[in-house]
Amino acid sequence: MIDATKVRMMTKLASYESGDGKKELKMHRYSKGTYLSLKQLESFFAITLAYALGAFLYCSRYYTEIMTKGLAFDYRQLIMHILLGYIALIVVNFIVTDRIVRHRYDTMLSHIKEYDKNLFALNSYLEKEELQK
Repeated sequence: MIDATKVRMMTKLASYESGDGKKELKMHRYSKGTYLSLKQLESFFAITLAYALGAFLYCSRYYTEIMTKGLAFDYRQLIMHILLGYIALIVVNFIVTDRIVRHRYDTMLSHIKEYDKNLFALNSYLEKEELQK
């Protein structure tokens, strides 16, 4: 005979494991600090690559001026604009990534606690069922 309570508990656990739980159970392998560091590093490389492409496009705007003036072109000002923009972008990126990743990790922890609670309840239910046999 099928036990409806056990089926509901198992269905709830399985739906979590196949949905959001797939990603969150992978996140749970890391400590908060390690996960935050990995995401900061990923974000840093992505922003650096995107900014390098943007800086190249920005410099291409001045291509004809650079070619006509040659060494008389004010490279210092161009490089300062690029570096200051990069530093500002990295600082903003660091702050935004920190807040987003911390929020995601904290949300994941609350979901994992709920999952563990449901798993423990299923385990207790199965143990009681075994004792009754």
